[in-house]
Amino acid sequence: MKIAFLARANLYDVRGGDTVQIEATCKALQRLGFSVNILTQPTREALEEATVIHFFNLARPEEILRHWSLVKSKTLLVSTIYVDYSTTQAKHPILGKLQYLVGKHGVEYLKALARAIKGQIPWPPFFYLINGQRRSVQRILKQAHTLITSTEKEALRIQKDFDVTFEPVVIPLGVDAAYVYPETPVNRTGVLCVGRIEPLKNQLHLIAVCVKNNWPLTIVGQPAPNHRDYYEACLKAAQQNVTFIESLEPEALCKLYQQHQVHALPSFFETFNLTTLEALVCGCNAILGQHTDATEIYGDDIQYVAPNDKSALEDAISKALQHPLPKTKALHYSEQFQWDRIGKTLAKEYQRIC
Repeated sequence: MKIAFLARANLYDVRGGDTVQIEATCKALQRLGFSVNILTQPTREALEEATVIHFFNLARPEEILRHWSLVKSKTLLVSTIYVDYSTTQAKHPILGKLQYLVGKHGVEYLKALARAIKGQIPWPPFFYLINGQRRSVQRILKQAHTLITSTEKEALRIQKDFDVTFEPVVIPLGVDAAYVYPETPVNRTGVLCVGRIEPLKNQLHLIAVCVKNNWPLTIVGQPAPNHRDYYEACLKAAQQNVTFIESLEPEALCKLYQQHQVHALPSFFETFNLTTLEALVCGCNAILGQHTDATEIYGDDIQYVAPNDKSALEDAISKALQHPLPKTKALHYSEQFQWDRIGKTLAKEYQRIC
């Protein structure tokens, strides 16, 4: 069975959680003997050779529909990874006004056109240009053979947003084998935040809280290309207790997780959130913004805070710094959320529908 993963055109230029998910899933399936290729700008020949076409990222329907008509005869799956940017857009001086006028789906449509004009992505297909964001997503939801979400909550949110009913295949995400609980006890200290630097992730509030309390803070992540002003604001707000690192390989990032007591990401929205999973496996206490689909995954094992409430974030970090994460919890996530296990679940789904 030959499988083609179709991803956004800038998957590697602007790395995110979907980049990690796609690469890790691909490797897990390859270890099971499947032929898998990740395609960001696929040729017709590559698409024709594939038995299964697996699309990713429902929030980018223009990227999916560019190839949709070429592969209608194939078995089509979509991993939704549906992120809602409306909360942070509402706070933006320009996007906020646009969202008020055209709604959040209208803003996503305009953002897609802007990316195309800047040359960041190929020009959207005719169907998308005529029908817009919402109808394009609805078309994908109705025509896909299988829709894969990482949680039940994500599926319900999508159905509500697009007024479409479907039976999702819920497959959680996994953690790289490089992320492990330390073999020997370590003197953990300080706060770590791993994620792309952008308003959605809310690093600016985290910096303010850590600077106020002089808590050591390490931020690992690249600035989002369209949010350089936010990155500059983060640099300006930081003091000597704040360290920025653009990127690290899993082994080096694992050591950072193991050295820190807390991983905090008070974001305005998250779906599954892989960095929280990585942090738990490595023994960090975790804090996440309350607007997330991941509550059904992490339950009471982590703390949730309102993104705008700096006082709540401060209290959560203070508490997390004082109480280490039990090793049993770290081992639970390590055992339950391995990419090889996720790969086997996905392989069964491929075999079922082909």
